Amino acid sequence: MKHPDRIVLCYLDDLGIVKSVGWTGFTVSPDGHHNGYIHVLATHLVYTRQGAGQATYTRILEDFIGLAQNAKKFESLTLTALVHPDNMECKSLLCGNGWIFTEVLDVDGLHEEWALVIGVDP
Repeated sequence: MKHPDRIVLCYLDDLGIVKSVGWTGFTVSPDGHHNGYIHVLATHLVYTRQGAGQATYTRILEDFIGLAQNAKKFESLTLTALVHPDNMECKSLLCGNGWIFTEVLDVDGLHEEWALVIGVDP
């Protein structure tokens, strides 16, 4: 049985450009084994120092939540953003929209992981 689990915003550069957005999830075999998968979407989000891209950011979140609600009924959706530690503009955008810093990861260099958990009404 497949069901959506997370959406991952990968590889934000110093201007906050999201290079790719992936939908991750998993399948559960009859013996209870979980198999992970990821589906990368060709989506770009630009956030400049002047604040351009805020509407796009909001629309992307709303679209993904809508897709999740239509795809499967579940209690919450976790969005994850990997951000370079020096990308203050992007971190400010995420922080202002309720994202929470979770950990530092080493993904093609040093990145911070930020998460946003959204409740989804069934």
